[in-house]
Amino acid sequence: MDLGNNFDLRIGTTMHFTFTDLVDGVTEESLGERAGTAGNDRFLYTSFSVGTPSR
Repeated sequence: MDLGNNFDLRIGTTMHFTFTDLVDGVTEESLGERAGTAGNDRFLYTSFSVGTPSR
């Protein structure tokens, strides 16, 4: 998005689906508060930047 005065704004979000349930160290075999659910882990990465547009 062009913000005017030679500045731009970029926003991005990516959902990562993993092939393991061990990314965070919590599995369905974990006990107590660290007990997890069956299924692979996933995580969401969101970023933003303000800068000058490339020419």
